[in-house]
Amino acid sequence: MACAVSAYTTQQGLATSTSDMLVSVGVALSGGLTCPDAAAAYYQTDTRAVTPQQEAAVNPNDPFAWFNLGTSNVALQDWPNAAAAYDHARQLGLPWRMTWYQFGWFDAYLRTGRYDDVLALADTTIKVTPNIEEMFYYKGMALQALGNFDAARSQFELALKYNSNFEPAKQALAQ
Repeated sequence: MACAVSAYTTQQGLATSTSDMLVSVGVALSGGLTCPDAAAAYYQTDTRAVTPQQEAAVNPNDPFAWFNLGTSNVALQDWPNAAAAYDHARQLGLPWRMTWYQFGWFDAYLRTGRYDDVLALADTTIKVTPNIEEMFYYKGMALQALGNFDAARSQFELALKYNSNFEPAKQALAQ
């Protein structure tokens, strides 16, 4: 299986069979998935695994279950369903720090044309914590999509102010 999970398990000296490997890294797979094939194989090979859909169904009032569903849908590039799951998680209530470390919802909202949601999430975070480069990057991406190129450029530059090595902002400025 050609994905980051294979490289990780080899590096960590974990089991080499696909089934054993996926069970060994199940925790990594259940969150920010980067390899849809690995996720699908994991849920098919381990009967103990609970899919994000099952988690949300069993715990319909748990915002983290819905957030996990959104994150899984991002990994599968199912942008509309990811955005819908994130919306539900937000309605149920999430800690204000969620935007510090989780960026799937920004991608889902960008990919579904919900630029105002991206701007609102980024602005809310910046008011509390003004030094998270990803907020300026995503704000720049939304502004760029709205055709406000000067403001977008300014946001990408701010992202680099807080992290001069932040590649996505560098790439956005180079375009």
